[in-house]
Amino acid sequence: MKTYFLVMLITCMLVAAPYPKDAQASQTVTVLFNETAVEIKAALVEGDQLWVAADQVQHVNGFDPKPEGFCSADICIPVPKSDDWQMQHEGREYYNVTRLATKFDQAVAVDKSKSIWSFGEVPMLSSRLLPNGIAPDFELPNREGKQIKLSDFYGKKVLVLTWASW
Repeated sequence: MKTYFLVMLITCMLVAAPYPKDAQASQTVTVLFNETAVEIKAALVEGDQLWVAADQVQHVNGFDPKPEGFCSADICIPVPKSDDWQMQHEGREYYNVTRLATKFDQAVAVDKSKSIWSFGEVPMLSSRLLPNGIAPDFELPNREGKQIKLSDFYGKKVLVLTWASW
């Protein structure tokens, strides 16, 4: 009886070890990112945390997991190798993409009742649009109706105030 109990205890520990403590079984979720909707068929959900397989991470944040960290183009962000960030499940490597979103300053919205996860833009990727810190030139009329270009003020400090009715 003791041997049977010990075997059952070890089996339960081995079965439970790779899963997050509150995770449900693999499920299909819809991820919204970068103006696309992608169905991820083998996602794991633990409370508000979403875990996806390594080959699906790019659909959530545009980054690929690599040995040096999570990379997109010339940007690589190292993350600790711990149970909070990654785990093995059914022979696949899974990553906690909600936790990654926090590290990347990426906005996340969740509708758990419909299994929809929306991930916003990753600020460090969008900042590549202005690598030299210079705003793109534009032209607008001033209060007298004269067309003014931003480049007319090159080398000077400019405060641009905008407003929109919507």
